[in-house]
Amino acid sequence: MGRGDDTSPLFLKRLVVGGLQANCYILADKDSREAMVVDPGEEGERILKVIEDDSLGIVSIVLTHAHPDHVGAARVVAHEGGGSLLIHSEDAFLLGHSSVGISCTKEGEKINPSGLKMLEDKDRVWVGRFSFLILHTPGHTPGSISIYGEGRVFTGDTLFAGGVGRCDLPGGDWQRLKDSIQDKLLKLPSETLVHPGHGPDTTLEKELRSNPFIHEIRTKR
Repeated sequence: MGRGDDTSPLFLKRLVVGGLQANCYILADKDSREAMVVDPGEEGERILKVIEDDSLGIVSIVLTHAHPDHVGAARVVAHEGGGSLLIHSEDAFLLGHSSVGISCTKEGEKINPSGLKMLEDKDRVWVGRFSFLILHTPGHTPGSISIYGEGRVFTGDTLFAGGVGRCDLPGGDWQRLKDSIQDKLLKLPSETLVHPGHGPDTTLEKELRSNPFIHEIRTKR
């Protein structure tokens, strides 16, 4: 994804980072140049170069959940680029979990949970004039969130094109994931553009038609 519609006042760029090919998103108000970084998983210097090249200023770094492939460059981006680190309160414990040990710099330092700002369901994060709604969508992890606004939703590892998040890692819960998709994501307008944590963009309308997991979720409720 490049900048999308050049006539739009919202700057949006996707970087595919790291060995697990996670999507990092950079959003900004083109007028104020204020930017939000979503899931800086790896390649912090590459992320910072986009910020510098496009003359943006980071105001927030939002983590959709605490798995390493989504937060691995969070500390370096926050340290060198500024901005607040935001995560849902229910995922803070994962930052120090031995089986998902989250290394956040090349030196192997870890995010200190006390240095984060905690998000809750229905909070709002502002990027210049644009407001994004935080949706608590647990299941992949207890504190997984989706970020909704401007006709699009950033779903982390909750919903993918043709798939859904796995639930067999620490804190995963299949029933909570099903409830999150049914009660939160599928309540959004069907034309909503979906930006997942891995893989290509999709729309809720397309997933309602063709995603086998969503078909299973809806028929078994």
